Amino acid sequence: NPHLTQKEYQNTVLDQNVNLVFYKKDCPYCQVGKSVVVDAANKGSYPTFYIDTQTEEGQKLVEKYQVEKAATIIKIRKGKIKKYLYASRDSEEKIVADEK
Repeated sequence: NPHLTQKEYQNTVLDQNVNLVFYKKDCPYCQVGKSVVVDAANKGSYPTFYIDTQTEEGQKLVEKYQVEKAATIIKIRKGKIKKYLYASRDSEEKIVADEK
């Protein structure tokens, strides 16, 4: 069924353990962090969804989770939400991926 109800969304996303990786195609932070994020997602035990912030659906999730920067990961564990930036500038102003 491609059409999921709000209840099904809550059952599959909010009560589960998932990662939402937000990105924008022309975002230099996203590009720097991409390989680290994909590698971690492939090794992880939870499903990871990649959300393009420039799509209509992506914008709805950006609003829902109050994502301020494209290079953001939302970690949902049993309905608890944590937000992380997966790339930022270091002390020398170089864009670096957050290995953690």
